[in-house]
Amino acid sequence: MKFLNFHTHQADQRPDVAAIVCYEPLAFQQESPSACPMASVGLHPWHADVCSGAQLNTLAQLLQLPQIVAVGEVGLDRLCQTDYQHQLKTFDIQLRLASVVQKPVIVHCVKAIDDLLAELDVIDNRPPIIVHGFRGKPQQAEQLLRHGCRLSIGGKYNTETVQKLPSGAFMIETDDDAEADIKQIYSQIAEIRDCTLQQLMMQQQTNWASIGILPDNQ
Repeated sequence: MKFLNFHTHQADQRPDVAAIVCYEPLAFQQESPSACPMASVGLHPWHADVCSGAQLNTLAQLLQLPQIVAVGEVGLDRLCQTDYQHQLKTFDIQLRLASVVQKPVIVHCVKAIDDLLAELDVIDNRPPIIVHGFRGKPQQAEQLLRHGCRLSIGGKYNTETVQKLPSGAFMIETDDDAEADIKQIYSQIAEIRDCTLQQLMMQQQTNWASIGILPDNQ
């Protein structure tokens, strides 16, 4: 059984790790398809102000590829310098693309939970939504879970939140930390949740399958 890394910016070549590697659309075009068996593509909110029709067309085309298993990371960030209206527009377009192909969406959300939920409420046939790098308190987690979102937990987290999350509601990731080890994060989370490493790994397999990602078939 493999350690599943739901969101990373670095490829992991270890045979016992399966990772979804995040790319901007144009960057993925430069990759060899065999070099990355599972990837997500999306326009990050930091770059929403330079979003073009050509980039969105490229994204729409890439989402047809079987190795593109998710859209992301996309989202909203009130602390970055990018114009917030551009962020909202770009996020909305990408949510609608994801709803057409029915692939999960990996969401970057900073100080924008209310706006995120408002955007999600107007999307028909909404695909699975996973808020990545979640560090919030249990109350914030509950708010997102009530709206049907899942959470992805990395090397920085709120311990009480990790303890209380329903088993089927979260993924595990390393994000952009080149020094992070997915196996170590699994061990930490298993200890916090008072379960075995094997139980946590099996649950992650189930959680990925629940959103349509089957890493053993990639």
